[in-house]
Amino acid sequence: MALLIVKKLRDLCANPANRSHIVNNDSTTISGLVVFLRNEDEEVVFTALEAINFLARNAEHRQALAKVTGLVDQVQSLMFSSFSTRVKRMSISTYTLLQDAVSSDEKKGAEAKQKGKGAAAAETPKPIKKPAATHTVYVQGLTTEPKRKEVESILLRKKGVISFLIDLFSQKITIRSTLTVHELVKHINQSCSMLASTKEFQEVEDKENVSHDYLDEEVEKASKQEGKEGWFGWGSQQQKSTSIMVNDSSVQQSGWFGRISKSLWG
Repeated sequence: MALLIVKKLRDLCANPANRSHIVNNDSTTISGLVVFLRNEDEEVVFTALEAINFLARNAEHRQALAKVTGLVDQVQSLMFSSFSTRVKRMSISTYTLLQDAVSSDEKKGAEAKQKGKGAAAAETPKPIKKPAATHTVYVQGLTTEPKRKEVESILLRKKGVISFLIDLFSQKITIRSTLTVHELVKHINQSCSMLASTKEFQEVEDKENVSHDYLDEEVEKASKQEGKEGWFGWGSQQQKSTSIMVNDSSVQQSGWFGRISKSLWG
């Protein structure tokens, strides 16, 4: 019974005048052919393959046939079935005719998918990467190992810091980062007890300046004092000298007077 029906369908498909109507308007006939492809009777399967092959010979029909659910997959599976060689050859011939339409559909689907990705990528702007730069930050009091560890811990946890080098002697940090130097200074000031700056601290120099000013002041005072002491000293020395001279004269006078007195009065 199945063989009789499928032969009638094959005869309809063999007539070129009927093919366009069957493909475009008679979906029941094509669905029936797909069912017959799953039949266990080799003759039924071969006849169904032959009918589909007739329909696929028209290039304008292949796209519609390729979209019929299960048709292409079933034809492809018959290429590796246990049926005879003639069934395999017919399935290969039919699949070859439909393959262009299948490839075209897959290509269009892939292109549509790629366009969708491209549109999504265009809508979602990529984040702009900031260029990395090297900055020098001075940290007041960064002279001990505990302070170094404190600053190191702060910078290791900060996003945007690529690398850094701590110099305890100069109390400075050389930082490679995508952050600005002012952002780094702000972060260090907010995260630790030490004071960070973009400029080198002048504590030592200021102390030296203060010391020098003090010495200059002292020297000036000393000079003034020396001047005063010089005038008064000169007078004092003169007075001392005079006093000494007076004393010497007195001694001398006392000596002469004593001698004269002794001569006159014994």
